[in-house]
Parts: sequence; structure tokens; C-alpha cells
Amino acid sequence: MYREAENAFDCARKIYSTLKFHIRTGNTYRSLGNLYRDQGRVHEAELSYRQAVASYARADDGDSSARTLLALGKLFHTQHRYLEADESVTEALATWTSIADQERQAVAWLDLCQIFRSQSKHAEEMDALNQLVVALTETGNYLARAAIFNQMGHVHLAQSNYAEAEEYYHLAQAIYMSMDNTQGELTELFSLGLLYIRQDRYAEAEECFARARLLSAVALDDEREALALDGLAQVFALQSKLGDAKSPVTYYRKY
Repeated sequence: MYREAENAFDCARKIYSTLKFHIRTGNTYRSLGNLYRDQGRVHEAELSYRQAVASYARADDGDSSARTLLALGKLFHTQHRYLEADESVTEALATWTSIADQERQAVAWLDLCQIFRSQSKHAEEMDALNQLVVALTETGNYLARAAIFNQMGHVHLAQSNYAEAEEYYHLAQAIYMSMDNTQGELTELFSLGLLYIRQDRYAEAEECFARARLLSAVALDDEREALALDGLAQVFALQSKLGDAKSPVTYYRKY
């Protein structure tokens, strides 16, 4: 069906272009870009996105242009063309900043975070995450803020900044607990448990995994309950409590 869709979009594009309907011409170019992207025809996708941006520019449609630039940035990212990805998304961000669209700014900052993460640029990713938190504060999306705090913890953990990582995990945990979000709280308990293991703080790691096991059991989440038991087994093994490590079911019954 790709061929039929491509032909239909191309026919529509030619008509809109002849009529100088620039926004609709841009829309068909962007649709063609998406179609080519889905087929792995990255060169054709890039050309279509660029033509879409040019059409939107003729119509002075900054938002549509920015959305296409974001798609182009994602395309560059998948090809590991990080500089071009950064430039494309940053240009989209500038447009959304100029029209005070906080939600779209958050989307752009999130993409920049992912681009920096792919390059292990921790400082740049942390700067982008901070900007993302600001944007999310304006939108009131607290669950998303909690997820960002969790990622900030991961960035610090990757650099062995344990105190900072712990602080961000606790910030995320506090948000999830205030919203009675069990799945989110479990995420932070696992994050904290692994952080404590890295620091040989086994008693605190054990407490986190035990709490995670209880929450998982209440939520009837068998997969996460198994993960919690696995975490407990690791803690016992690292403390040379081999009897407990070999028999996590004993600990399961204890709690």
C-alpha cells in the first residue's frame, strides 16, 4: 500500500503547489516524509521534510515548520547525525519559544535530552532536563516532572554522583507518593535500591526492595514482585548471606 499512498500524496502535492496552497503543500510533503521514513528511505524522507519546511515558510506557518523540523531532527538522530539533529530540534525549539508554546517546548527539550544521552553528554543532558522541568512546571504535568527527576538521577548515577542521584530519586518518589502512583513509587524504590547497592549500603537497599515487594504484591504485579525478590537476593549475596540468596522464597514468606 505504500506505493498507492505515495502516488496519492504526490498527486495532491502537485495540485496544491499549482494553486499556491502553501500550507497544504507542506502537509503533503510532510506526509510523504513520514511515509518514506517508515520505509527506511531516509534520503527521500529528509528531502520531503525540507521541502515541507520551505512550503510552511512561504505561508509563514511557524508551528507547522517547527513540527517538521522536529521530525527531521528525529530522523537525523536515528542516523547518528547528532549535530544536525541538535540544530534541527533547536530551531524548532526557538520557534515554539517565540510563540510561548510551553507544551511544544517541553517536547523539543525532551528530544534534545535524548540526543545528548545518545552521545553521553551528561552536562548538556542535565541542562536540557532542567529546562524541561521548567517547561513542565508551566503545564502542570507533575507525573512527567517525576519521570524527569528520575532521569536526572540516572544521569548523576552514570557519573558516580551518588548524593545528587539520591536527591533526584527522592524528589521523584515524593511526587509519585503524593499522587498515590504505585507504579511510579516502585520505579524509584528500584532506582534507590540499585543506587544503595553501588555504595555498599546494603541495609538501605534491602529496605527498598522489601518495600517494593510489598507494594508489588498489593498491586498484583507479579513481574515487579519477582524483580524485588531478585534485588533482595542480590543484596543477600553481596553480604555473603548465601543461605538467604539461594532461597528468596524464605524472605518472601517472612514479609
